Amino acid sequence: MSKIKGHTAHTRIQEILDKTPTTEERLQFSDMCINSDFMQLVYKLMKKHKVKKKELAAGLGISKKKLNRMFSGDKYFDVRFITKVQNYFNFKFEFKIEFIDEK
Repeated sequence: MSKIKGHTAHTRIQEILDKTPTTEERLQFSDMCINSDFMQLVYKLMKKHKVKKKELAAGLGISKKKLNRMFSGDKYFDVRFITKVQNYFNFKFEFKIEFIDEK
């Protein structure tokens, strides 16, 4: 987990969420964070396996434009995308639950 000025990224995110006024805005912000975290993992896999976006998009059966939109956060991934990435890079994706202290 990355550090931001002495805080973990998730601690900082929680601080921002606590200041966000509505439930819908908090959900949208959480969506962005989850999308960003997963797409960073995809990027790391691409670097490790020396795969370019065009090649990955073709291998996943999506357009390069759609993949770019997912990396930029304009479009979010779905479960099918996770499955395709998992199959393409031949790994098993596992979810981890980390409880955040409630105030």
